[in-house]
Amino acid sequence: MSETQQVMHLSVPDDWTSFEREEFAQQVVDFIKARTDDGKDINNQSFAGYSDSYASSLDFRIAGKSKSNVNLRLSGEMMDTVDLISHTAGTIFLGFQSGTDANDKAAWAAASDNGPSRKFLGLDDAALNRLVSQFETSAGITARRQGSQAESSGFSAASILSRRVLLAAFRRISTRSP
Repeated sequence: MSETQQVMHLSVPDDWTSFEREEFAQQVVDFIKARTDDGKDINNQSFAGYSDSYASSLDFRIAGKSKSNVNLRLSGEMMDTVDLISHTAGTIFLGFQSGTDANDKAAWAAASDNGPSRKFLGLDDAALNRLVSQFETSAGITARRQGSQAESSGFSAASILSRRVLLAAFRRISTRSP
């Protein structure tokens, strides 16, 4: 059965470039995966425990799951497919491709009629604001905005762009494994 597409909408600053929206989307996906791995929902509350019947299932035992460690990763398929769906100026959509098993699993996890609701695809306002602020600082967006006001004091758009290019190259190099 094909469930409704599971997607979250993020409003981001209109002046972000396409590259910046894609980079930020990946940071949000990484944040959601890490938070879910820690057993926390969109409000940073612990997920409800697994039912006794599920915990005694063969799939559960084969996967080596723990009844007390609820992280929505039986096979890893669902969480591994959370991704950027689309983006335009000021908007990012993250979630699951419609019609996929992973989308159906995400819908079932969030639905309360299947047992405890485990809502993981989303951010509260505090987390979103913190992630945006951190991203804008690390990506040089704050400096770019200040640069347009500070060109008379020696900053130029070219020097800010050069810093962004160097920062992006450094991030790519520092994330490579040896």
